[in-house]
Amino acid sequence: MRQGTGPAAMALAIMLVLAGCGGGSSASSHPLDGLTAKQVLARAQSATRHAHSVHFVAHIEASGKVTDVDFRLNDKHRVAGTFGVGGTDLQVRLVGQYVYVKADRAFWQQSVGTAAAQLLTGKWLKAPVSDPNFGSLSELASFDAIATKVLKSSGTFKRVAGKTVGGQRTVGLHDASGSGTDKGTLYVSDASPAFPLLVLPDQGASSQGRVTFSEWNEPVTVNAPPSSQVIDASKLGG
Repeated sequence: MRQGTGPAAMALAIMLVLAGCGGGSSASSHPLDGLTAKQVLARAQSATRHAHSVHFVAHIEASGKVTDVDFRLNDKHRVAGTFGVGGTDLQVRLVGQYVYVKADRAFWQQSVGTAAAQLLTGKWLKAPVSDPNFGSLSELASFDAIATKVLKSSGTFKRVAGKTVGGQRTVGLHDASGSGTDKGTLYVSDASPAFPLLVLPDQGASSQGRVTFSEWNEPVTVNAPPSSQVIDASKLGG
């Protein structure tokens, strides 16, 4: 599976990296019957672009590293969740044009030094999304970015057998392009809206793990941390 369709691409879109149990009802029992892979993908992209919220969970194993992501986001440019890599879990919130990150002392000491770590321990670091260290996180709050980058096909999708995901019937879309190490399958809910539910790599793919989307359009409220618990990145001096 190439950039934009596989678990590794989703992790990049998050750090960049983009529904199991949510959704709506369908006038037809199987509204994706008879559609081509391209048409199914187009419906998944449209459903994503018009979504109000989603719960996004990813477990990625690639290049000897394990990355775990658990985010909830809404259509108000707000995100809350955790990002785990290298044994460290970061708490992350994105509210408007600012990202807030909270981590343990060991992480801050390694990242910004002892003095700044002392200041940040138990606090949230606030930085604008324009900050090159955090700017790519702003794409997490965009359903359009998920639709165009995470669900983008840079190759040829083939419709394959689906599976039951979160109690829902799905249609499988297998990326038939690229080398054997980069292939995987996107599972789309056979419902209306046709939300993406799951991405799984092929056995032997360079990236292993799974990415799930659930709780589509369920209420998600994200607020900035209290000002007393926030340290502005500009105050760290360089």
